[in-house]
Amino acid sequence: MIVFGTRGVTSSAASGNFYCPSCRGQSSYTHKRVRRFFTLYFIPVIPLGTIGEYVECGGCKGTFKPEVLHLDPAAAQTDFVAEFHRAMLRVMTSMTMINGPIGDQEMDRIRTIFQKLTGQAPAPDEVQLAMKDSTAAPHSIVAALAPIAQNVNDHGKELIVKAACLVASSGGGFQA
Repeated sequence: MIVFGTRGVTSSAASGNFYCPSCRGQSSYTHKRVRRFFTLYFIPVIPLGTIGEYVECGGCKGTFKPEVLHLDPAAAQTDFVAEFHRAMLRVMTSMTMINGPIGDQEMDRIRTIFQKLTGQAPAPDEVQLAMKDSTAAPHSIVAALAPIAQNVNDHGKELIVKAACLVASSGGGFQA
């Protein structure tokens, strides 16, 4: 009786250090390659081809596509900060829209509070875009925060809550 078949065999192709998007810092990695082999009595005999490749982080054990080795951490940080600012503006506009449509006075308050908290003035179209997003999904603060939820730290969470409270109280106080 002859037993034959195929199976995947994982091997290490390379290793080194890279910027891990999950750890958000430098970490060691192992570049792994999975190849299909023809087996005879469960022993890999003939390589048939590569099934896939992946990079495994030595810190968090997360797996990523090999393109992660070419990730620019500065660009990733810039993209995250921009996404964080969009989410923050969306929360602020959602909080303001609870009492009705946003006027010019409320828009100015949002810009002022945003600048005070972040140290940057929002682009004029950023507030308008956040307002449109909030209008499309009114009062959906959870949806506004979903894109950044996994990566925001405690300081960022505190900043968003502070922005929401400042915007809510700037219209004359909280109302029940």
